[in-house]
Amino acid sequence: MAKQWRSKSTKGLFARPIYRHEWSNLVAAMKEDGLDCFFDDNGLVWMHGDYRVAFSVVRDVWGLTLKQGTRLRDYILENDPWGTM
Repeated sequence: MAKQWRSKSTKGLFARPIYRHEWSNLVAAMKEDGLDCFFDDNGLVWMHGDYRVAFSVVRDVWGLTLKQGTRLRDYILENDPWGTM
């Protein structure tokens, strides 16, 4: 089951779109959950505590599609919400 970061139901036949103003809410929920993201020579690195986490796992846990995962990466690269770049 995906983490709840939206106020509305996540049940449906199709994935709900994530609008521009919602990305900051998702990142805030990830930070609150202890998920960190930083940039190194190999790209974005996801960490939960001392453990490195694959992006596919992050997508699964937060209920993101492949396209939404790509848009999340773009948001992180453009806005640097963790302040690590």
